[in-house]
This record gives sequence, C-alpha cells and structure tokens, in this order.
Amino acid sequence: WLTPGAVAILAMLYRGSMVGQLQVQSTVDAKTGLLNFAAWRDVAHRALLRAERSKLPVAVLLIDLDHFKRVNDTYGHLVGDEVLAAVARTISTALRPGDLVGRLGGEEFAAILAGLNLLDAQGAAERLRAQVREVQVRSDRGEWIKVSVSVGVAEMSVSGADIRRLLDAADVALYAAKAAGRNCVRVAGPRPGEVIDLTSP
Repeated sequence: WLTPGAVAILAMLYRGSMVGQLQVQSTVDAKTGLLNFAAWRDVAHRALLRAERSKLPVAVLLIDLDHFKRVNDTYGHLVGDEVLAAVARTISTALRPGDLVGRLGGEEFAAILAGLNLLDAQGAAERLRAQVREVQVRSDRGEWIKVSVSVGVAEMSVSGADIRRLLDAADVALYAAKAAGRNCVRVAGPRPGEVIDLTSP
C-alpha cells in the first residue's frame, strides 16, 4: 500500500535513526548512562587543550568504588549493576552540570573539572565522597547496601595537557587513598609519584 517513494523515505528515516542510536551506543556506557572510557578520554583531551590555551586550571578526579567485588559476590551482578548506576547518578549530581563524568570500566569513574584548581577540586571530591556515602540500594533480600568511594585528585599543571599523564598522577593519589583505609580523598603533588596534604598548615 506504500508507494516506492514512501518506502524509500521510510528506509532512509529508519537508517538515520539506527545510525543515531549506534552513535549514542558507541559513546555511552550501558550500565550507568555515563560516557564510556573512549568517549570520555576524547572529550577530556579537548577540555585539557582548551584549558591550556585559556590558561585556566583544570583537575581530574579518579573515583573507585570500594569493595565492589564484595557487593557482586554477596548480592549478585544484577544488584551490583544497580549499585553502579546509583553511584554514577550521585557522582553526576554531586558535581557541576558542565563537569565531564565517565565510567572508565569496572567500578572506576573519572571526572574532568574545568576551572578548578587543586584545592577546589579536593573540596568537590570530598563533597562527592560524602554524598556517595549516603547512597543506599536495596537488595533482593530486602537488605540495604551502603557503599563508599576512594578518590584521587590531580591538576593539569602537574602533567601538562596530557590526559594519560594526568590520569597516572590521579591514580597514584587514588592508591594512596586506598592505602589510607578507603572512603577518603588524596591529592597528587607536583612531582611524579608525590601525594600531598592540602589540609595541613
């Protein structure tokens, strides 16, 4: 009942819709709705270049969900996925609307905070950490699951406009947060491998 022209138009619309869906799927993490690692890395790299040109500070947060394997082992992967999604929503709402948040994989997230120096980024990380601590997800058994995150913070001045080096610096700080007992924030210093305390006099 459709003319050949109408069929062709419908086919083009369908193809266009599918291409759009595939483009979204290629950039968005299905479990959390955040940018996936490849997409986040690309937009983060562009954000660093813009900050370098405008001589504005920019910081990165590397965020790791504490003891996530224990959640999966105890309650199952479906509940684990719900926890990931809840933490992702909390990270997004705890930060500013323009901050670039992505899931790097597993239980690890990252955020680029344009315009924030190291001290301000540490404050944002502490607020985020405190809000995640309030997250509760109900398991199939009716138990409430509470979680926490460890956060590593680094500033672009430490590494230049190089997202890989910036993540490496934040990773050192993240490991320091894990070593300090988890559920805390640590900050990368100006020298490679250095972790500093901005709260001390």
